[in-house]
Amino acid sequence: MVVDYSAWQTRPIRITNLRLDPENPRVPPAPDRLTQVELIHYFCHHYKVYELARSIAEDGYFPDEKIVVAEENDEFYVLEGNRRVAALKLLVNVDLAPEDMKDRFSRLTGSVDHRKVAECEATIAPSREAATKLILEKHTQQSVLQWSPLMQAGFYHNELTKDGASIDELSRSYNLSPGNIQNFLRMSDMYHLAASMELPQDVQDKVLDPQNFPISVLERLYESPEVRKQLTLSDDLSTISCEPDQFKKAYSKIVTDIATSQQDTRSLNKNEDKKNYAKSVRDLAGIIDTGKPIPLESLILQPPEQKSPAEHLRKHAAKKRSTRRTKGLFSASAIPFKLEGAASLRLFYDELRKLPVATYPNASAILLRVFADKACRHFLKRNGIKTIPVGQQKRNLADASFGELLDYLVQKSNPLIGDENVKKAIRTFKYGSSFKSLSSLNTIIHNEEVSFTEQKVRDLLPNLEGLLKIILTE
Repeated sequence: MVVDYSAWQTRPIRITNLRLDPENPRVPPAPDRLTQVELIHYFCHHYKVYELARSIAEDGYFPDEKIVVAEENDEFYVLEGNRRVAALKLLVNVDLAPEDMKDRFSRLTGSVDHRKVAECEATIAPSREAATKLILEKHTQQSVLQWSPLMQAGFYHNELTKDGASIDELSRSYNLSPGNIQNFLRMSDMYHLAASMELPQDVQDKVLDPQNFPISVLERLYESPEVRKQLTLSDDLSTISCEPDQFKKAYSKIVTDIATSQQDTRSLNKNEDKKNYAKSVRDLAGIIDTGKPIPLESLILQPPEQKSPAEHLRKHAAKKRSTRRTKGLFSASAIPFKLEGAASLRLFYDELRKLPVATYPNASAILLRVFADKACRHFLKRNGIKTIPVGQQKRNLADASFGELLDYLVQKSNPLIGDENVKKAIRTFKYGSSFKSLSSLNTIIHNEEVSFTEQKVRDLLPNLEGLLKIILTE
């Protein structure tokens, strides 16, 4: 059936109203969906989202780059253009970036007019199903970052399981032979099994990267009759006839060897090579053919104690965040100092960068309070401000409190800070009642019973970060 794409509506949609697609073939298989933030982090670490964001920041967002969305449960899900939407979301809100990449994204956002990336043109497909052929065509041609064979396999697997379509129907819909569809489905099944194995973290990281995992090496093995015989795999890859633990041990060994490049297409080039390797793996795992078929699919069902791929990604992301944390409260790349002739202020800035927060959390908190106060006064003086309105009166800067300075900076009529998002963050800091607020910082100075932990000090910074970037720039 010919699809009338001209009937699809196209209109601008705000970036904040778009949701990345957890069913995207770029995302590794998982029984539970990744959250929106986790999807952004996964795309950042695997699909060059930073490079795309930098291109948009430097050259602008090309008007012909429309995304394709479908409305599901009153939400717009991005079916085509997930990388671009992730890049735009990060240019609008750098707090969404992975911790180990925030510094780089922060440098980009300073040069971007948020109004120009706050929304993008989207073509609204009548349904997810209506858009599948268009999306497949784009990602198997050269116009966009191509899907790997593994991603294409995941696409056909989703189509088969989602709508209950037959292989013949997929063949007719996507102009592929039934044999090719079947090969993709076998690949998807064997990859899902590989992704469910208990593997060392560095190995699982590589397995859960469908763009770069060398699936062709694995395919070369499971398509070999001699390898299937050694592993007790049926010819259609649907069953095994050995103990599941034995097969898992053998398959984990194979997947690990491929992920770590100990085995590749050269080492497994000849039939004899594959046979000898499979025999060595069988001996290592102690595989004994019992003759009793066990569905291979049952090995993919994960016991409660085993981490799912999604849980692994979350744990790995958390580890990255903890290992990349700066010693001081912030780094020069995250909050640069771009002032001339502010030697005294620079001393405080350098101390905040070098003072270990973990060792001196209370000193770091007090120093942050003093530094932010001094920096605000310096900023206002540079802009020719000598007095500020406080109620019905005018007050000299020297007599105004830090809170009164913040009240002045966030006034709607005040043009010194043009970014409304920064103003909102300042208001949250100024008027909040939690320990992430100015009230909390003031309390640590005046209340002898109050003390801070490292995390509490670090949690103060996000709402001040935008302000500090502005007032520390000439």
